[in-house]
Amino acid sequence: MNALNVLTIIVCAVIGLMSVQLTFLLVEILCAVKRGRNQDDVQVEGARPRVAVLVPAHDEEKVLAHALKAISAQLEPSDRLVVIADNCTDSTPDLARKMGAIVVERHDLLRVGKGYAVDAGARYLGAQPPEVVLVIDADCIPQEGAISRLARAAQACDRPVQAAYLMTAPVGSRGETQLREAMVLLKNFVRPLGLHRLGLPCLLTGSGMAFPWRVFRDAPLASSNRVDDMQLAVDLAISGALPRFCPAAHVTNVLPSEDDASRLQRSGWMEGHLRTLFTRVPRLLASALRQRTLNLAVLALELSLPPLSMLILGWGLESIIAVGICSAGGSCWPLWAILYGSAALLASGIVFWKKFGRERVPAKALLAMPLLFRHSISAAFAAAFTRPKPWIRTSR
Repeated sequence: MNALNVLTIIVCAVIGLMSVQLTFLLVEILCAVKRGRNQDDVQVEGARPRVAVLVPAHDEEKVLAHALKAISAQLEPSDRLVVIADNCTDSTPDLARKMGAIVVERHDLLRVGKGYAVDAGARYLGAQPPEVVLVIDADCIPQEGAISRLARAAQACDRPVQAAYLMTAPVGSRGETQLREAMVLLKNFVRPLGLHRLGLPCLLTGSGMAFPWRVFRDAPLASSNRVDDMQLAVDLAISGALPRFCPAAHVTNVLPSEDDASRLQRSGWMEGHLRTLFTRVPRLLASALRQRTLNLAVLALELSLPPLSMLILGWGLESIIAVGICSAGGSCWPLWAILYGSAALLASGIVFWKKFGRERVPAKALLAMPLLFRHSISAAFAAAFTRPKPWIRTSR
């Protein structure tokens, strides 16, 4: 077997895997467009469960008041609002107390990260457990009715529940930031919505998460992973607590407007995603085979999808290699797979843009795609050849 044949086999395997990913992406988007049998809102009669809202906060004095005001407006007398002031050096703890929140101060410069802060909150709540725990980031705003919907959904299904966590570009942002808004919309709303309407579980996306106390109490929360939400979703799913999406509950945030802050945030997310992909997908697949369940296999496929810019970049690279193999006298089978995958990718983009993205992001923002490609390459190399970076707060 010559070198060209070996290369052809490798390329065919990679293209085949990516074709499955692109098909899965298209199915998610199509199912999100077409309303399924599942209701998008959980209607539960009777009293709402007792809720504790945990807000992990590290030097968040500039944005915390807006979040606490929005959260407090949705709480009932039996609920609690707990701010975990994590290694704070500003007035975050004092501000939280003035806003009526319970404050748990944590000082540990060796174990740094949101996961450790949430774990501290769980240990505090253990003395007087609520029925449902919500985790909302200090820079996020729960939209009207979100807390009630999440709490009722978590109680009704006795599983973790994820809100639609959306991020908007500041007014006057560059095309790259506007394009990121569309990508967050795809990742945090459209794809989970498609899974929801298929009756399948989703990943957790970090803010707007609700947990029944029995699940939260035993969850492996303490982590320095930059995408600790993804890691937590995998660990909970394997243990039998499959996360569910609640599209009627929305939690919103604003993307960083500063170039350095935006780049730092994006790099951290992408590195964390790639590391979690390589470490957790094999574990999910092994558990799916051992437990003989489709749900874990679906979550493995969902997690295996890299950030969209990297997926497009990888597909373009494979297309160039396939054309080169055919031109060198090798098999043309990779080209047929490339044509199919390209059609699926194009269809996904058109359906998503027409149904969800057109009203939020101008088409000219697509011109910024080369910048996202450049940052994707940098993040991929960082994930492959450098040690994981410690958690760093994104400037507000």
